[in-house]
Amino acid sequence: MVAATQSASAQILESNPDISHLYLASGSCLPLRPIDELIGYLTKHPNKDFIASATTRDVPWIIGSLAEERFTLNFPFSWKSNRRLFDVSVALQRLLKMQRKIPEGVVPHLGSQWWCLTRDTMKGILMTHKDKSLIGIFKGFGFLTKVTFKPWRDGIAARLKVAH
Repeated sequence: MVAATQSASAQILESNPDISHLYLASGSCLPLRPIDELIGYLTKHPNKDFIASATTRDVPWIIGSLAEERFTLNFPFSWKSNRRLFDVSVALQRLLKMQRKIPEGVVPHLGSQWWCLTRDTMKGILMTHKDKSLIGIFKGFGFLTKVTFKPWRDGIAARLKVAH
């Protein structure tokens, strides 16, 4: 899903040079207000990003021990379709102390996959797949972690409106 979102976003940015924001929503999350109001609101806030984001420490709904581990373990098996293999894989990685290292400066984030981001923010996110030094850092990390990646986010921090 992350790769498809990034591919579609790259195509949109390339073929629409005047677009200021990219808006991703599901069929159940469509705006309640008229689209013209949304466009007007974004026009009044041309440099703002809108995304719900939180670290694993910020959210009370994570139950069990896969809070931080969701970013440090590998998950070759689906929890839904191969629960037994998933559990064995997690137990084996814990036993052998196999962990991916979270790189310095990267704070993994959780939250909604639906967002409205500025062109500049999306270009920064897409940069993570073009810069060979960043590709390994973000392998296996979700979209929100890329949005909040500190080295390039500092330039947009003043514009970022993160909902918690």
